[in-house]
Amino acid sequence: MVKHGQALDWPPFSHGAYAGQQANAKAAKIGVWVGTFQTPWDRRAAHAEGAKRAASKPPGIISRRLVIVSLKVRKAASQTK
Repeated sequence: MVKHGQALDWPPFSHGAYAGQQANAKAAKIGVWVGTFQTPWDRRAAHAEGAKRAASKPPGIISRRLVIVSLKVRKAASQTK
């Protein structure tokens, strides 16, 4: 799969066993190497940082405010019938 650009060599686990195949696929611009992309481990790391920050924040007033606004809209709609 690495040879055809359908998988990536992850050196921490493969110890570079597929590095040559990946280099050939990248040079030939086949599979994932046709365009640009973010490696799965970089994406997970980037989103893990965001998840930690979001989890550390208390629930925001915005969500409660949206509920209140929607309740007011429903109440107003029921009164007009």
